[in-house]
Amino acid sequence: MRRGVRDVSSQVGDTLIEVVMAVAILGIAVVGIISGLGTTILGANLHRAQATGGTSLVTAVENLKTQTFQACPAVYAALTPPAGWTQSVTVQYWDSSTSSYGDACPSLDATLEKVTVALTSPNGKVTESVDVIKRAVR
Repeated sequence: MRRGVRDVSSQVGDTLIEVVMAVAILGIAVVGIISGLGTTILGANLHRAQATGGTSLVTAVENLKTQTFQACPAVYAALTPPAGWTQSVTVQYWDSSTSSYGDACPSLDATLEKVTVALTSPNGKVTESVDVIKRAVR
């Protein structure tokens, strides 16, 4: 046997195809992981906005409950919305002749009102609303 000469069949290595396939598989795995993290971040931001809107609406409902009933008010002061959020407060009045809520205040029987408070997030992706029914205490 000769010591200085190597046998060609004993050399072990990876072919170019094997290396390219390994890199491609790792690239696909990395893209999948990054996409999953991006989706998680977007979902967390949406949930945070919904929680902020919901908490603000609970505050608005508590505020409306403490206000005394006003027959045919122009508007109720609901709350100061969080920074960047827009708020709308609408009042509808019960009309016993049509058995429905309407925008016009009935002159004779103004004892029931539906106050709707709506909040919209700064980016417009989240809108939360709640209806509060107020009635006159007799």
